Amino acid sequence: MFFKQRTAKLFNGQKVKQGDKVKFVNSDGKECSGTIEYDINNPKRLFFFNNAFNIKDYQNASKI
Repeated sequence: MFFKQRTAKLFNGQKVKQGDKVKFVNSDGKECSGTIEYDINNPKRLFFFNNAFNIKDYQNASKI
């Protein structure tokens, strides 16, 4: 990746950027929320909640 990622799309198509608040329901049925941030290991990549997953992997995530 040559350029810094500015926006990303959630599974439902909503666009998010750094600092946006997002929530999702995990497999235990608990609602989790957090902010979109840049990855420490790859500062050009945006992530949410766990940097090992892609933002689109959270199928029930939605922007707050």
